[in-house]
Amino acid sequence: MHVHEWGRRDDVPLLFWHALGPDQSGGALADVAPALVDSGFHVLAVDGPGFGRSRPLEPDDYRLDALVERLYALVDDRELERPVLVGHSWGGAIAVGYAGRYPDDVRALVLLDSGHIDYRDLPDVDAARPVEAWIDDARRSPDPRRAEARGMAMHGLTTRVSEAWPAIAEHEIPTLLVLATKSPHGEQNREHVARFRAALPHAEIRWADGAGHGLLEDVGPPLGDEIAAWLVEQGL
Repeated sequence: MHVHEWGRRDDVPLLFWHALGPDQSGGALADVAPALVDSGFHVLAVDGPGFGRSRPLEPDDYRLDALVERLYALVDDRELERPVLVGHSWGGAIAVGYAGRYPDDVRALVLLDSGHIDYRDLPDVDAARPVEAWIDDARRSPDPRRAEARGMAMHGLTTRVSEAWPAIAEHEIPTLLVLATKSPHGEQNREHVARFRAALPHAEIRWADGAGHGLLEDVGPPLGDEIAAWLVEQGL
C-alpha cells in the first residue's frame, strides 16, 4: 500500500487509515498531520487497497481480518513499534480489528466516527447480499469512481467489529472516540453508542459539535490539535 508520511522517523509512530469515498486516501490527513508532528509523532497514512496510489485487490482481500493482516505486515515491514492507530469510518473498523487481534502492539486508538457500531446491524444493511450487489450499488451512486473497491470494502464491513472490543477493554488500550453530531450520523450515533460505552468503559467519547461523518473536512486542523492534546495526556 502507498503510504503518506510526515515527521521524524524516530518519533512515536502514528498510523492512519482513511474512510471510503471516491476521493479518499491517506492524503485526507494532510490538514491534521502538522499538529500531530509538532507533538512528537511520526505520522503515516495509508492509501487503502484501490484508493489513492494503492492497487485494488480481490474481494476476499477486503474482509476486515484480511485488511488487518495487511496492515500488520506494513507495520512489521516499516518496523513501527506499537503504533498509535487512527481510523476514520472504514479505517476505524480496521483499527479496532487490529487492536483486538494484536492488543499488545497498539499504544492507543483514535476512532473518528467509527468502530462503535456493527454496520451489519443497521436497519438498511443486508449482510447476506453478495459482493457484486454492493459493487453495483457503488456504480449507480452519483459518483461511481472507485466503485469496485468501494463495493468490496462495504461488503467487508459487514464483519462484526464488536468482536474486538473485549480484548481492547481487557488490555485497557487508551481509546478516544470522536463522533459526528449532524444528521443522519448524529442520530445513529446517539442510538448505538451506549453499547460501545458499556463494552469499553475506559474509552473517552467526545462529540464534534456541528460536524457530520466527514470529521476531517468538517473540523479541519483543530481536530489535529484535539487528537494531539489527548495523546499527550495519555503520556504518549
